[in-house]
Amino acid sequence: MHREKSIEEHLYEDFLERRKKQHLVAQGMEAHFQQRVTEHAQRMFSSKSEQYLIQRFTKEIVTLWQQSLEVDEENQSNETMDLPLFKELLLRLGFVDQKYLLDEKGPLVQLMWQNLGGLAKDQITLNNVRIFLLAVMGTYIEPGLNRDEQNLQRLDNDFGLFNDFGDLFLEPADVPKIQRLYQPLYTMRMQHEGRQTALKRRERSETREHQFTPKVSSNSREMAQRFRDKLQQEMQGRLNSLDFLRQPAKDPKFAEVASLLIQKDELKECTFKPQINQIRSPKSKKSPILT
Repeated sequence: MHREKSIEEHLYEDFLERRKKQHLVAQGMEAHFQQRVTEHAQRMFSSKSEQYLIQRFTKEIVTLWQQSLEVDEENQSNETMDLPLFKELLLRLGFVDQKYLLDEKGPLVQLMWQNLGGLAKDQITLNNVRIFLLAVMGTYIEPGLNRDEQNLQRLDNDFGLFNDFGDLFLEPADVPKIQRLYQPLYTMRMQHEGRQTALKRRERSETREHQFTPKVSSNSREMAQRFRDKLQQEMQGRLNSLDFLRQPAKDPKFAEVASLLIQKDELKECTFKPQINQIRSPKSKKSPILT
């Protein structure tokens, strides 16, 4: 029987085919690994950005509550607010402007008040406002309580459940729905942040422009260096910048030597030498010739 290829050739081709398959598998595993690394990095970046947003917004709303809003003692201690105070808080945070609050066609503030349990209890909590506004900005958080230990119920609201103490528990699936519904408020918040950023940038620029930075001339530097050299020579030792500050307190002679050197330099600057006429002695004087 005549063979077109030898056994060695068939074995070699089989080897090449198997190596090609192994290479493709390795490429696929490498690509899969790289994809997993990329996804993990994206999740880490997203998680860090989200944590930064939560911390920054929490600090902003708490500072505003403690320092800028006029809150009575009872509401301050309970961290609760009525509808007018809630509107003022939204206004200060930039989620609404004065025009929107006065517009009867802007019902989203009233609807948010309802979703925060305001219609059922006539007041809402600061922490619930924080949780809901973060959801408006696309971030999900919980009130810091174990959900399984709570008796949760729905009030007259569309998103989330409340426990017996009025704490709001949203679901992760509620966040995109809230964000879509309250998109106009989110847009106003982004515009507000843009204005605040531009204002801070302008203030920093103006501060840099008005900073006085005196310039020392080269002549002054040379004079100062000559004085240091002379002082070091008189003190018989090398002095650094700190020594010039500490030495007067440590060595009384230092101030005395420095004072004498300054006086000597000042006298050198007095270069004016008046020409004084020499007075001849009386014996050398001659009487005028009388004619």
